[in-house]
Amino acid sequence: EKEDKEIVELIYDCLDKAEKNQRPYLERFKRYYELYRNYIAEENKRQHGSNLFIPYTFEAVETIAPRLVTAIFNNRPYMTAVPLSNTAYENARNMEMLLDYQAEKYLDPVLFFTMVFKNTLKYGTSIVKTTWKFTEKTIRVNKYEKNPKLSALMQRKVETEKVVTYNAPYMEIVPLEDFFFDPSASDLESARFVIHRYYEDIDIIKEKVEDGIYKAKKEDIEKLSDESFHYSENTFSSAQRVDGVTGGDSKPEGMVEILEFWGDDCVIKVAGDVILDIDYNPFFHGERPFVRFLDYPVANEFYGIGEVEVIESLQEELNTTRSQRLDNVTMVINNMWKVVRNSNIDPNQLISRPNGIVEVEDPNDLTPLTVPDVTEAGYKEEQIIKDDIDRTTGVNDYTRGGNPARRETATTASLLSESANERFKLKIRLLEKTSFKQVGYQLVALNQQFITEDVEVRLFDKTKPMEQNYTNPETVKLSPQDIAGQFDLIPCGSTTEPLANKELRQTQITQLYNTMGQSEYINQPEFLTAILEAFDFKNVDKLILQPPPMPEQPMAGMEGMMPEGVEGSVPLPEEAVAQDPYFQNMQ
Repeated sequence: EKEDKEIVELIYDCLDKAEKNQRPYLERFKRYYELYRNYIAEENKRQHGSNLFIPYTFEAVETIAPRLVTAIFNNRPYMTAVPLSNTAYENARNMEMLLDYQAEKYLDPVLFFTMVFKNTLKYGTSIVKTTWKFTEKTIRVNKYEKNPKLSALMQRKVETEKVVTYNAPYMEIVPLEDFFFDPSASDLESARFVIHRYYEDIDIIKEKVEDGIYKAKKEDIEKLSDESFHYSENTFSSAQRVDGVTGGDSKPEGMVEILEFWGDDCVIKVAGDVILDIDYNPFFHGERPFVRFLDYPVANEFYGIGEVEVIESLQEELNTTRSQRLDNVTMVINNMWKVVRNSNIDPNQLISRPNGIVEVEDPNDLTPLTVPDVTEAGYKEEQIIKDDIDRTTGVNDYTRGGNPARRETATTASLLSESANERFKLKIRLLEKTSFKQVGYQLVALNQQFITEDVEVRLFDKTKPMEQNYTNPETVKLSPQDIAGQFDLIPCGSTTEPLANKELRQTQITQLYNTMGQSEYINQPEFLTAILEAFDFKNVDKLILQPPPMPEQPMAGMEGMMPEGVEGSVPLPEEAVAQDPYFQNMQ
């Protein structure tokens, strides 16, 4: 018990040091989230004036994220397995088929990594956890058997049975406020420890103790309650988020806080002062099951820089400028008045209204206070701010797919777009070479560890129309030996250059068709397919008519040798060949 107490104290000491180190970052992340959600806190609102929030930060994030997703997940299979030895080529193809099937049935990588990329763009960093998940549930099914009284009829019987609902690798996004790391570390590999904080229902904890999953004593579990928290109200909570935007209490009701401590080669789970479980790293790959995604990496720092951080002050300036311009318009329309004291003018008559009159004894008793119209200068200032944001994020009107304020020639527009796209290309390459490579390595290792019997996989044939892969699927069984070996996983989305500048690609392929599209040496259906795919047409095979097959011509000199009633070059039956005198003489 003394040793357990020392372990618990050590873990909480590590948590306190990590939390103190990360608190300034988490407070900044909360501001970035407010900017993304167009939220103005009550204490920051102007009391006398407009409080506009222009969603330019939201627009920047939502413009970049789809481009990253499209570049990496444009084609299926989403990832290709590259063997580290020549003897594992066939197994690499098997692993590729398995991962593609799991992605389609379980993982849904497009949706998942869209969320990952958005978090990475907002905060500069995202943490993804990879584990194995196995779940099953009891369902009711209909069973039909012969009616003992009327054998010609079938009777229905409802029975219950257990079915496996999930048995594959599992990925989850770890909230940044619930992931703590060694303060001296600049990456996951150099960290002496990391801690994942999550919450679990007390009844589930008791069930796991009963099933032997947790090795804690039952009497220790009884002491736990939903008050067993080590929660700092200063941190950025995913449950609390921004008051007035998503709401919610900072502490989940009826849940117990669990600290999952990962050392060099051990994992310890603690709830309150109770050690639920302590064991070696359960994964064969020997790594902590976490992968870090970065937007702009910074040398010797754990957190990266996101898109919101670098435009925070510009977004606030834009909000202020637009609000002031609206206030100016309001003041011009509803101007103030200079009234001579004791002139007996009713203030209610000064309110702007249709056909209104103001009674005065002397024309000089009432003089309007002229407010200069500064809206033109406000428009110019707003455009300057937006240009600053566009240059900072690399997002411009051509990237957004909108119409720019100043029209450029096609060549100039292409150069501007290509220049901005260099930043997107670098983001994609960094993600592919770092984070995705690590995720792929862990997914491969998880499959090799937890698949212990044959598994049936539905194949995806990209040469077939999409609907045929579902209406008439092909399947194959893979054994654990079929996926053994060492592989690298590489995203196999199309190259980043055409994706990052789709307009240029469409222009090039159209010009190429105009130049040599009518050549007799060009395969017309394939060429048209490439053009339609460049413009994102789906089901291209339905739009292009295939040329009719060429009729087979009989061989020269054989026209008179064909049996009567047989046309073309249809082969003779074996019986007819055996009885033919010509063939008998040859024998």
